[in-house]
Amino acid sequence: MDLSDSDVVRCCARGLFVKVINGNYKQGAEILERCKVLNEYSRFIYLVRKNWEKTNDLEAAIKQSIDTCIEEGVLRDFLKKNGGDVMSFLYDELSREECETIREQDGYQKGLSEGFDKGIEQGIAALTELCQDMELSRAETKARIAQKFSLSEEKAENYIAILD
Repeated sequence: MDLSDSDVVRCCARGLFVKVINGNYKQGAEILERCKVLNEYSRFIYLVRKNWEKTNDLEAAIKQSIDTCIEEGVLRDFLKKNGGDVMSFLYDELSREECETIREQDGYQKGLSEGFDKGIEQGIAALTELCQDMELSRAETKARIAQKFSLSEEKAENYIAILD
């Protein structure tokens, strides 16, 4: 990446080149082979992701990964001493990201549902108006609404009452 045009490095006379290294476990990055701690950290994060994928329970996945790493000697001393803090930090951070994603999906679903409901209401209003133009009785109008929109007669009546 050439960042020499960015505001961050504008003061520099030479261009700044950044090499991005994939530090994910099992991706073959040379730096993981040369740095034991980074390799172990990468392994720990790899286990958290895999366990989360299997269990779909983030808290259990983190705890299981901490236990596995301690057993395997991966970050053993650090995790024995700070496992609770690691658990809290990862759970809070990932939960926050997860919550944002869920909130976004819920908002989409809510909007979709509200849009669908509004479309149904508009369709029922148009059908009701058409039935009135055709001088159909309230009972006939209700039956047509129930049939066309797959509603119970009671729900069809509620829509008609709202439109009155």
